[in-house]
Amino acid sequence: MNIYKTSFLTALPVILLMSCGEDMPNNEPPPIEMGDPTTIVTETDSQYLVDVVQDLNMNISRPVTIKDDKPEPQQTTTNDTTPAVANNDKPQPTPASASKQKLLAGKGLDVPFPQVRFFIPNIETRYYKKPNLETDYGASYEITEGNLRGNKIIIEGVQVENVYMRYQTIIVARADLGTLPLESLRKTTDWKKISGQDGVYTIDGLDKKNLERIKVSNKAIRRAVQRDARSRNWSRSGQNQWLRLVRNTRNTSQKPLDVALRAVMWKVTGKDANGRPFQRQLRIDVPVKR
Repeated sequence: MNIYKTSFLTALPVILLMSCGEDMPNNEPPPIEMGDPTTIVTETDSQYLVDVVQDLNMNISRPVTIKDDKPEPQQTTTNDTTPAVANNDKPQPTPASASKQKLLAGKGLDVPFPQVRFFIPNIETRYYKKPNLETDYGASYEITEGNLRGNKIIIEGVQVENVYMRYQTIIVARADLGTLPLESLRKTTDWKKISGQDGVYTIDGLDKKNLERIKVSNKAIRRAVQRDARSRNWSRSGQNQWLRLVRNTRNTSQKPLDVALRAVMWKVTGKDANGRPFQRQLRIDVPVKR
């Protein structure tokens, strides 16, 4: 009796394994086993492989048309005498110094994102498309009055961690014929981390003699001159005159070519009042002087 019982128990796993290999009732497929290579499906139809999430593409086009609205003056005092209660769970902004308050009290470009505020004193700007500071990751303006070189930029936030700056240059052909910006001959520098005090940063590194410029061949120079002269509806005779001027120009440092500042950009990373990380950018375009 024990012999039969032992034989039955030994044969039972074999019977179960064999039954798993048979077709499931009601034509149902067998269960999927994790790691089984026969159950891995590889999609080959390209229509199902398209990324439906668009990449974030910061606006790098030059704003040129619409006059900037004057920002409303901000209240600096309050009649509320109730003492503020500090929240120890969240970082608090430090009080502004007298020199910083003086800069903020003057005219300038004020870009108050919810997470961080940019302010550049003593300049006027305009924009092509008014930015939505509540939702946009960046804002773009064109300077119309004032200077960036040697100026200050004030950056305020609950917790600003890093501030970066970079700039873009363009090659410009200058001659008795006029001024011809070569739009395809641009160079954008890498982001460089900058330091400031009390949220005030000096805008330096923009001296013309130190500006980086793109390096291209004579062929690329002539192609850019021909394309931009044609885009301005110059006559065939005018195009040929520009081409003769750059016939022997071997690099972008030779006359009649010159380098000009085209734009300055800032990038700020940090955490908002709720402790969530953020990144915001500001771009100021600089028109080419004729």
